[in-house]
This record gives sequence, structure tokens and C-alpha cells, in this order.
Amino acid sequence: MDVDISFALPRQASSVSVMRAWVGSALHAAGLDDERVFRLLTAASEACANAVEHGDPAHAFRVHVHTDDDHCRIAVSHRGRGFVPAPRPPTPDRESGRGLLLMDGLVSDVRVSTPPPGRRGRTTVLLTELLRPGGRDAPGARLPVTS
Repeated sequence: MDVDISFALPRQASSVSVMRAWVGSALHAAGLDDERVFRLLTAASEACANAVEHGDPAHAFRVHVHTDDDHCRIAVSHRGRGFVPAPRPPTPDRESGRGLLLMDGLVSDVRVSTPPPGRRGRTTVLLTELLRPGGRDAPGARLPVTS
């Protein structure tokens, strides 16, 4: 089943759990298995947490979910200052900076579009999961998920 939903949430920490509930229901309705839903929700939660932390206080952040036979795409957008996406390991003494690495390890593709550093505008994180066998999501291509 194809899914196409879009919604805006206030820029507050409690919105991440609301996103997880709505998107999780949509992904299950689309027929995705529990492990894939878990990975997508974990990556989307990280993208939403970044939107809450770095977005302009006066603006909500947006989530768009689209699934078809081949892909699941989740876009998380917020307004704020631009930055240089750097999916590289931070130094051990840093408490942040691991989000892009985490997302990249959980889904087939992560793309970030952002204004130039320091300029205000819309930042979008696009998470894509390939749903066909043999793609990057074939067995063994992911971080292991344990319960």
C-alpha cells in the first residue's frame, strides 16, 4: 500500500514521540516489517530531534512520508541557520555530532539540503529506504538491531 502523508509539529521535544506514533502507524499500514519500521523511526527521530534543537523557535518543523513499491522516503524540514553537513565521527569528548552517522547506518540513503553556513533558510533531511531485495538493505548491509 502506498502512503503519502505530511504534517507540521511544534518545535518542542514532545513532538518527536508524536511523529513516531503517526509515522509508525503509516509505515505499518504500508506493510513494512517491524525491523525496517524501527530503523526508519530511529533515523527520523534523530532528524526531528535536530529540527527541534536547531530550528527557529517561531517555526514548526515538517515531516513528509511517502512509500511506494520501491522506496520509503521520510523528509524532515525546519527553518534555521545553515550548516555544513559532516557525517564524520566526532572526537570522543564531544557529546553531539553523531546524528548523520547514525541515520546513515540505519537507512539506505541520507541527503541533507541546507542554506550556506550562517544564513537562514530551510534545512531538509531526506531519509530513503530501498524496499526491494538486493538493494543496500539486503541482509548484512545494516547495523544489527537487537531487542
